Amino acid sequence: MKDGHATLISFGDFPSVLFEEKTVTPPSIEGGGAIDTTTMRNTTYRQNDPKSLKTLGNMTSTVAYDPKALTDAESMIQVNQLVTVTFPDGQQVAFWGWLDSFTPGENTEGEQPTAEITVIPSNHDTNDDEVGPAHTATSITAPANLATVGGDGTVDVSYDGVVGATSYYIYRSESEFTGYSRIAVTNSTSFVDNTVTHGTTYYYKVATLKDGVLSIASDADSITATVS
Repeated sequence: MKDGHATLISFGDFPSVLFEEKTVTPPSIEGGGAIDTTTMRNTTYRQNDPKSLKTLGNMTSTVAYDPKALTDAESMIQVNQLVTVTFPDGQQVAFWGWLDSFTPGENTEGEQPTAEITVIPSNHDTNDDEVGPAHTATSITAPANLATVGGDGTVDVSYDGVVGATSYYIYRSESEFTGYSRIAVTNSTSFVDNTVTHGTTYYYKVATLKDGVLSIASDADSITATVS
């Protein structure tokens, strides 16, 4: 789905879920500022002005999604988390909110499935602290060269640093495509996971937090843990 010609919606606590906008109803906005919540397909609303958002209202959209992540998409409804919207030109905007509804459409053989979604900005983080204006940035990417190395009862996770990064979100799952949980937030380019079980294969992903915007998560790297 990362074709570079669509707006993508990603979620901080569920890195397996990545929505590609097909059509969108732009949210309302209070307090001024330019807004661009549309894909290249929706040229009626698209603007080149800076995406300076303040208080967002609800956003509804028709999106394409990966059916392998369907379970995660349904399970994250009303989970408050950091939502990042990445536009085709590389501009990004992030805000705290939740997926309020996820209604799959009819499946057509040979076509990517779509769903109707509603995203509601909460303007509060996970500590229920009120946050300021939505954050904007340009082309924040996930760390490159994610690697995992096994030890006795541990997995060492490492990756390249991203210039200007505030921190890195590390995720783990026992399935490559779904079920990821955030296991750490760190400002280091390495992390030791010491909560592994012998013989279990784990999949890891990492994302960059920079200027209040969270990147789309990296591709996964896997390893089978060994515990003596």
